[in-house]
Formats: sequence, C-alpha cells, structure tokens
Amino acid sequence: MVFATQSYSQETVNTIKYNYNAFYDGNNTALVNHNATLNYKQKLSNSRITYTGTFNAYNFEYTGTNMPFTTVGIENINSLELDIMYSQNISNNWSATAAIAPTVVADFGNILTSKDVYLGFFAGANYITSDKKSSLNFGVGYKGYFGKYRLLPIINFSKKVNEKLSYTLGIPATSLTYNINQKHRIKSEIAVDGFYSKIRGDNYFYTSGGGQDTEFKINALQMVMVTGGIEYNYISSESWIASFKVGHNIYSSLDAIDDQDNEHEISFNNDINISVGFIYNINFN
Repeated sequence: MVFATQSYSQETVNTIKYNYNAFYDGNNTALVNHNATLNYKQKLSNSRITYTGTFNAYNFEYTGTNMPFTTVGIENINSLELDIMYSQNISNNWSATAAIAPTVVADFGNILTSKDVYLGFFAGANYITSDKKSSLNFGVGYKGYFGKYRLLPIINFSKKVNEKLSYTLGIPATSLTYNINQKHRIKSEIAVDGFYSKIRGDNYFYTSGGGQDTEFKINALQMVMVTGGIEYNYISSESWIASFKVGHNIYSSLDAIDDQDNEHEISFNNDINISVGFIYNINFN
C-alpha cells in the first residue's frame, strides 16, 4: 500500500511557494533543484475547485572524472505540471474528489512532442471528522513519483493532535509538525521526488565487458529520491513564511534508459541536502 499526495487530501490555500534545494556529493553526481508552486482555490456552493501549477528545474553536475556517457542534453531536466482538482461535498463529513494533472517533462532544449506529455489523474473520496482535526483520503491515482508513471492505490491520513502538534502520512511527504509559538515552527519530514524524461539527441552510455566496449543509445533519464530532514519555519506575518531545511538522502537513484528499455545506473549517492525557500499567502478578498 502506498500513501496519497498531500495535495489530494489537505486544505489548499491561495499561495505562492518557492524552494531552492541542493544535494551535495563531491565524488558523484550533484543536483540543484528549483521548485515553484502556485495554488488557487475556488469555492462554490457545495463544492470547490483547486488549481495548482508546479515548475521544477533539475540541474545535474556530473562530477566523476570518467563518466561512461555523454552528458550534453541530460544536464538540465524541467517539468511543468497543472493540477485541477474538483471536490464535491456528499455529506457533512464526506466528499468525492477527482483530479487531472497534465505534466510536461523534458530538457526544454528541443521542440516538445506528445511523448514529453504525461496525463496524471486521481479519483477517490475524503472523510473529515466533525471537529475538523482528522482527515482520511483514499482512491487510485496515476502519477510519476517513482520515475515512470504508474497506477497506484492511494490512502492518506492527517491529524491535528493539539494546537502545537500535527502530522501527515502521505506521498510526496510524510511529516510531523510542532508549533513552538506563533512565529516559529519545526517540521520533521520524509519526502519522495522523481521524474521520467524522454531524451533526444546523440547521448550514449558506454559499458565495458568481455574485452570490448558496448554503446547504448540513451532514450530516457529516470530519477527517484527519498530524503529525510528537519525543517524550520519562521512566520513573519499572516502572508509570509520563510523556511530552512537540512537533511540526508535515505535512497536515491539516477538511471539512463536505453532503446531496449534497460536501465544503466549513474552514480548518484548524495549525502546531505539543504533547502531554503518561502511561502506567500495571497489574499484575493
């Protein structure tokens, strides 16, 4: 069983969010990720529609001295996703949820084709307790959290224990949050990130064996990463939240996929990661 994405289960406010994430390893492949997200929720009489736009820029630095592949064209991978989620109230506690999430994943250095577009979706139900302190969301989704897009059974649970403590079980993030006071907040988090991108151009992966080199055409690049860390939030006002996070990679993989759909591992064992960012709450009233 896997857990659901937070965006399908929790209240989404109107926000702009940006994070700069750096994953360091002096002996292998390093990564810098820029993430920007915009949320907007439209409330209707007995339902609501949430629009979420997400942009990710993944910049790889292949630091090995004898990399067994050509890196031109696979150093920068970008993704742009538009998530449209519709929730219909069924009763005081229950609601039905459906979402579509078309996503473009490519190096953006070439003309985009239909192979660069992936259509994610989610369909399920949500239960919220009468005191609004706990919620359970379940259903089925088609997403690319683990590289290639695949169909996943989904369940997600979140709970507000008291005014200071709350937690969320889900993907892409499972977290435990403690509010020190109105200005300071600490969060412990485990999060997953990944992509699958088609590669065009003259990119090859070379392997040695049997006394001769073998050459494979790289057709796609796939990354899967699970990180754990501690995040600090400073709440400067009702509109602005600043964040700083330091963590360690629990699991990471980066694979070049050839024209026979075989995976060739690229050294990607990042040790530590650092993230800084902000959240701006938009008031449309």
